[in-house]
Amino acid sequence: MSIFTRNDSTSKLQTELARLEKKRAALGGKLVAAESAAAAAQEARRRHLIESEDIDASAGVKFSEAVDAAQRDMTAISGAISELDSMIQEGKAAVTAAREAGERQKRAAEIEARIKKLEPLCAEAEKQFESLLTTLNKIAETADDDALALQEYHELRGHGDRLPVTSIIGAALAQAIFRDMPDLLIVEKSFGASFARVFLPMMIERYEGLSRDIPIDHGDENSFTPKKLSGALTQNIIEPLRAAAAEIVDDTRALASNKLMIDYEDAAEPIFDWSWLVFIQPAIWTDWRGETVTQADSRAMVPEPVARAALAAGVAFPEDAPEAVAHEGRRYQQGYHSSSVSMTKDVVTLDVKWPETARAAA
Repeated sequence: MSIFTRNDSTSKLQTELARLEKKRAALGGKLVAAESAAAAAQEARRRHLIESEDIDASAGVKFSEAVDAAQRDMTAISGAISELDSMIQEGKAAVTAAREAGERQKRAAEIEARIKKLEPLCAEAEKQFESLLTTLNKIAETADDDALALQEYHELRGHGDRLPVTSIIGAALAQAIFRDMPDLLIVEKSFGASFARVFLPMMIERYEGLSRDIPIDHGDENSFTPKKLSGALTQNIIEPLRAAAAEIVDDTRALASNKLMIDYEDAAEPIFDWSWLVFIQPAIWTDWRGETVTQADSRAMVPEPVARAALAAGVAFPEDAPEAVAHEGRRYQQGYHSSSVSMTKDVVTLDVKWPETARAAA
């Protein structure tokens, strides 16, 4: 039975370990003495057998018993030392585990202290969000006038398009965010890097993570609406922190756990031909790594296996095909100027056939 228990403090474990190491050192000295005594007894018996002219049976027994006693003593001490060595190794492991448990408790306490500070801040922020949105809605209701075009939107190429009041309010809000907290915005360069679009991610859960690729479709009673704002900060900041603290204490999460769940660095990415297509319907497929990819009903460059599957399914066309041109025209008229997955349309699952080399690399 182990003399070390999980509930022992680090100091108690260290005290017991020091006691065992001290005893082991003492027995080490006794083992040296026992080995010397055994060697001396053997030598005495040898000399008796050689030098005695009249072998006395009782004397011979006496020398043999001395040798046996010395060897038994040496064996017993050696066995005790071996057992102590095992106990010392167990003690060292227990001390290490106790120290790690202490570090885990300390790390969890740090996270809990952070959570304690975050909870009122998140609650206050969400109140301010609600208040700000109420004010912005009032601005939109008051300023909206169908007979007046306040501002016009221009793509890099093409004609201008009237901006609704809500878009102007959104632009003003984005400017305020970009001025003081630019990291809240995601900036994506266009193909060719001639210009960039800036947008916010959304608190939408898709495929076990947060997704930004869901639009709010205008003028459709079935349009997608994100979850209510209340609780979003708590759900996506405080709850993951609290879960991480619990996992750290339970030793199911490493202390330094800011790592990718899957590491693809050792997998050589296969080389494919890529081509531009216009998807007239949202599509979903599994890529060569086994990850899920969702594509909006918009223009996209895809690898050849995906292109073949999309063309065969009739959900995409070459960019110069009449169906593609007509679809992009409709998207522009409806105000879809960037890629987004429309939840008002059925998403088609493509059966993509990847080459054997790609599957092997995955």
